[in-house]
Amino acid sequence: MEDIVRQDEPRTPARRASEESRKSRPRAEDGTIVPLGVSRLTALVGQETAERDPAPIPAGDEIAESAKPAVRLPQIARGQPWAVWISFALCVALPTLVAIIYYGLIASNQYVSEFRFTVRAGDARPPDPAFASAVKGGADVRAMLDNFIVVDYVRSRQAVDALERDVGLRRVYTSSQADAWARLEKGASAERLVKYWDSMVESSFDTLSGIAAVRVRAFTAEDSLAVATQLMKNSEALVNEMNARARRDAVRFAEEDLKRAEERMREARRAVREFRSTMRSPDPSQEATATFTLVSKMREEIYRLNAELGRALSSMSANAPTVLVLREKIKATEDQLKNVEGRFGSEPAGVREVLPTQLAQYEELEIDRMFAEKLYASVLTTLESARSSANMQHTYVASFVEPARAQIALYPQRTLSVLVVLIVSGMIWCGGLLIVFAIKDHIG
Repeated sequence: MEDIVRQDEPRTPARRASEESRKSRPRAEDGTIVPLGVSRLTALVGQETAERDPAPIPAGDEIAESAKPAVRLPQIARGQPWAVWISFALCVALPTLVAIIYYGLIASNQYVSEFRFTVRAGDARPPDPAFASAVKGGADVRAMLDNFIVVDYVRSRQAVDALERDVGLRRVYTSSQADAWARLEKGASAERLVKYWDSMVESSFDTLSGIAAVRVRAFTAEDSLAVATQLMKNSEALVNEMNARARRDAVRFAEEDLKRAEERMREARRAVREFRSTMRSPDPSQEATATFTLVSKMREEIYRLNAELGRALSSMSANAPTVLVLREKIKATEDQLKNVEGRFGSEPAGVREVLPTQLAQYEELEIDRMFAEKLYASVLTTLESARSSANMQHTYVASFVEPARAQIALYPQRTLSVLVVLIVSGMIWCGGLLIVFAIKDHIG
């Protein structure tokens, strides 16, 4: 109101000086005039703050710029998109196009023949139940090991050589019906043939079910069937040969044991025979028993005659005929006893050896002879069992899925192969592209 009223008053020089002073005074944000003391205090505080922190306050754009991350991700250059498309065409489109042309127009069909089998032990069992259980467990383990052997055999060089001899494996896989990329090159070495065969056959064994499977690939259904059939026959022949070799070894070992047992029995019998010849008795033990019995009876007879002689002397004279007869009987019996005791021995008459020592020697020789005879009988039984088992096939290949002629080609899997080429080449291209732009961004 003061300003409005003063506008009507005449403009004197004093009034003009007051208005100019008022205009030069500072104003607040709402337009009101700040008092002179307050304006001076604010100016002093602002000057002190400027001297203490001279850095200017950043503007809004500068704050936004400073808030950006320090590390920048690699970005595709906008000025050269043609390089990306050329790399895509070379790394992805071209391999995929080549795969489409090869698998769609060039790749030859491959037919698969499969057979499944298991190696089993025969039903022949020994008569002894305890021994039968042990043999059965060993046969099952041997059959499982034979399964692994057959599965490994179908990929070996021995199998390749047998198939080359029987069906002409090189002829099958160098056929003109196969494309140049898939077939075996002519004049390939044996090692190259084995490596190529390993890529055309698949073998596996399931330890839970005990079933082995073999898949054979060829460029015609007839060739795959012929190769698979011959491979199955060769596998069975391998198992039979291993079993025949084991049986031959068992018979040979039993024969060698029999020879040793027979020689030992002969030595034992010879020792007994020599001892009997030295003792001049067919059976010293029985003779010793009879001699002991005879000596006991003679001694009893002497005791009885001496008793009668004593009774006779009590009632008769020493020259009585009865007394003389009794004395003669006693003397004859004693002489006979001495003759029997002196005659038993290995030395000439008159030299007596100790009877228990001779009997101990004879018993040892007799025990050796009996043990040798029992060992010989046991080994002979083992030999007969080995010969009997050699005529039986305890382990054999039981094929329950025979090879069959394929009706359609299972390989190559054309669509899947093209997709694999596309995905793999795309992953390689993306990885290479990221690496290239990361390097460029790092350098720039």
